Amino acid sequence: MGKTERATLEAQDWGNETFASLRQARLSRILIIEDNEHYARAVRTRLETDYEVLVCRDGLTGIRLIEEEQPDLVILDIGLPGMSGFKLLHELHVSSRVVAPPIIVLTGSSDETTAPRAHAWGVRTVLRKPVPLKRVVDAVEDALEYEA
Repeated sequence: MGKTERATLEAQDWGNETFASLRQARLSRILIIEDNEHYARAVRTRLETDYEVLVCRDGLTGIRLIEEEQPDLVILDIGLPGMSGFKLLHELHVSSRVVAPPIIVLTGSSDETTAPRAHAWGVRTVLRKPVPLKRVVDAVEDALEYEA
């Protein structure tokens, strides 16, 4: 499954002695930057069985977490308090402190310029809310496999 690896429990049989050893593999880390708590929780719940998921509610915290946690993927809302998603994209691209991870944009905006503007900043996928969680999961899997 691309870069995504799960921690697995392996049982090994050595004669009469059986023991289990835990092999830890790093899960892909996803940062959700979404100010709608209900929507962020739904996306997190759906993803956290397969990924390490971090959530924040504003762009300034999002920038800090991208720098500190170095997520493998960001799910970004455009309409954020304090710093819009577009401002965050700009900051990521002018920053020398961090390499921008792949980004999926979720937006409730009906503005027809949102998708072209996001793609101009290197965003791979733009999804309009409300979007079925299955579609978000598919976009996450596609983006992580593309980057692998």
